Amino acid sequence: MKTIFFTAVLFSIVSCKNDKSKILRSQSASTDTAIIKRDLPTTDITDSIKNEYTILQAQLTAKKLQSSRFTYNCDEEPSGEVTFYSDQSGVRVIEHMYAEHSHFSAVERYFISDRKPFFIFKEETVWNFDGGTPEKPITKDDITETRMYLQQGLPVMS
Repeated sequence: MKTIFFTAVLFSIVSCKNDKSKILRSQSASTDTAIIKRDLPTTDITDSIKNEYTILQAQLTAKKLQSSRFTYNCDEEPSGEVTFYSDQSGVRVIEHMYAEHSHFSAVERYFISDRKPFFIFKEETVWNFDGGTPEKPITKDDITETRMYLQQGLPVMS
């Protein structure tokens, strides 16, 4: 439970700092991938992760997991929400939704097995005006999805 509380506090602290260094670090971190050598081939590891993810996603869709959530504010505006989804074994999914400025939002989902994350899915949306008229502007969404497969807390290449 201490780990979950620490994670929630960390979300709040990290999300409230809107500086470019955070963005640059997250971009460079996503390009650096550690390859972990295990007894199982990487495809077997990722297949196992995908199976576990499918089970949890089905439970989320069917609303079979209990949820609790909190919101946090940065600079007096609603800035984000963290939702914990759990079953009898504990927290299974942590969902973190947040927005920075008016043209950026993101959703991060941490899928958990045996109290450790095994898969992270992140979706970032940036929108811009893309023509139209002042009365009827046209917007364009740029959506970036990131998937990270983890084994024993370390990323594996898929």
